[in-house]
Amino acid sequence: MPVLRDGEIDIGYRVPSVASLRGKRIAVVGLGALGSPAAVELARNGCTSLHLMDDDVVEPGNAIRWELGASSWGTKKTDTLKRFIEREYPWTSVLAVPHRIGLPTCDPHTPGDTDRLNELLDSVDLVVDASAAPGVTYLLGDICRERGLPLISVFASPNLHGGAVVFHHPESGCPVCRAHANETPEGKSGHIPYPNGMNDESTLVQPPGCSELTFTGASFDLKELSLETVRMAVDVVSSPDEWTVSEVRTVNLHNGKRRVPPNWRIDPLDRHPDCGCRS
Repeated sequence: MPVLRDGEIDIGYRVPSVASLRGKRIAVVGLGALGSPAAVELARNGCTSLHLMDDDVVEPGNAIRWELGASSWGTKKTDTLKRFIEREYPWTSVLAVPHRIGLPTCDPHTPGDTDRLNELLDSVDLVVDASAAPGVTYLLGDICRERGLPLISVFASPNLHGGAVVFHHPESGCPVCRAHANETPEGKSGHIPYPNGMNDESTLVQPPGCSELTFTGASFDLKELSLETVRMAVDVVSSPDEWTVSEVRTVNLHNGKRRVPPNWRIDPLDRHPDCGCRS
């Protein structure tokens, strides 16, 4: 029997640690192999509202790394996730914002980036960037800093030998600071190492009909990053006073010869002296 509290299902009764998601609104940008499982996990664990942004369509080719199966083929990712989440996890409402950041348009009636991002970020408590696009991450970093919003960004290396989940406090290290921390102006490694395989694009492929290269890694490796994103999100919204410094969590999944158990490293990310976010 479901447990009721104030006439509503108490999703945190069996798992008290996720009670912090009750009443929270979280925006997720990018609903691919990283963002779609993170969104579903946030809903499963009691998030009150999800604001989802993407403009892609689920295809048979990308479904192998997507959260839902064949029934979603040919549908907008935002629309099919909204239907699935609100049907299976009725305590979560979903705002679907179909939009591709940076896509030019000549139609004056089509909302642009500013309007769509204002809609997406209205009244949210946390932003998750799963776009794996540096330009989008930098833009979201600027906007979240201006709005005083915490930002979590997640990405994988091209060959999926590793990846990172990064927390950005609006008054601490930003995405550009992370770029400085990863690599010095001389091109040498900074004090925070890249994930394994970060500069190896030899395994990327270009599927027929696709305009961009894509990696060939499996969903069971990518989900390590998605789940850490959700764990971090739960911790940030439950104890915001303990998250005052940005943090980089880097995972290595491969040692260059074979897959290995996930090996995480945690580094604080302070504001870099050469970054404009200090001004």
